[in-house]
Amino acid sequence: DGLQDNAKQAKAIFVAAGKNVQRWKLRLDHLGYLTRSTSDEAKELRSAGFTMGTVVAAAIATACAENFNAVCMRALREVLEDLYAEELTHTTGDKELLDDMEHSLVAHILGESRKELELDCPQAAHFLGSCIADAVACGVLRHTFMEDPLQDLWPAAAEEALDSIHRSARKRPGMGREDLLLHNMGIQAGYIAPEGQKDDVDASTLVDIKRRLSTGRYVPPRLRRLAESTT
Repeated sequence: DGLQDNAKQAKAIFVAAGKNVQRWKLRLDHLGYLTRSTSDEAKELRSAGFTMGTVVAAAIATACAENFNAVCMRALREVLEDLYAEELTHTTGDKELLDDMEHSLVAHILGESRKELELDCPQAAHFLGSCIADAVACGVLRHTFMEDPLQDLWPAAAEEALDSIHRSARKRPGMGREDLLLHNMGIQAGYIAPEGQKDDVDASTLVDIKRRLSTGRYVPPRLRRLAESTT
């Protein structure tokens, strides 16, 4: 009974978070881009005290269930990015935050709901993959999430997430959003130190780099060059 009560409570919280997203969409439909700033919208999504993972999962699920158009999906991604930025002013990607994001996405998106979301929204995998890439770029989701469990539970979404990263990397050099994405992934993977890239790598890291390259997985460009220089 206790487990059932907890499950019902979690479901009720998720539904309530989804209703906030529905209200946001209603305002967007009626007022267009005359609505409040994305940062204000992001704060409202968290105003009820939901965890960030719950808000993000509810946003993705609601967008897919109601088959948001491309403009609304892009606008929602921008709100979520502001949500990440606001969260990171209070905490810097700590374990509790990262674990909550992963748990919420698995429980509400990658579980039994996946097939239903795909039926409701032909672009579900594309949208989810883009959102995952955004979250990794902003430092609120581990890059390994794209490999396991996303690759195992929704391969098309994992492919889109990786494609989004590579598309961003090809756009232009400089300190734009794509560099933040790649740099954050490098730090999370242990290939880049917070104060800058490492001059060399140890043997175990080199083995991991080569394994990733052989399976087509992400490796930061500088680390690819280091691996190639040792062969």
